[in-house]
Amino acid sequence: MTVRNSGSRAGTDVVQVYALQPTTHDIVLAPPRRLVGFARVTLGPGESKRVQVPLALSALATTPGDIDSSAPPRVRSGDYQLAVGTLTAPLAIR
Repeated sequence: MTVRNSGSRAGTDVVQVYALQPTTHDIVLAPPRRLVGFARVTLGPGESKRVQVPLALSALATTPGDIDSSAPPRVRSGDYQLAVGTLTAPLAIR
């Protein structure tokens, strides 16, 4: 993504990427929106920069099962949404 400093001073920000989990009927102990990646970027006034946020597939894993979370973590197939700030994009895991 491209990040732009629209201010008149240099600054540093942390670009945060969240995953929104698909709806399932299993018991999954995970919040509906989780932080899955981030990158720090420093920009001068008016500067724009292309930023890549590394995202490992394992960051999407949840632990199905009961409250003690004894099952191994796994990535569920289905449709996910990735969100950066207020922007969202679809991601399908098959």
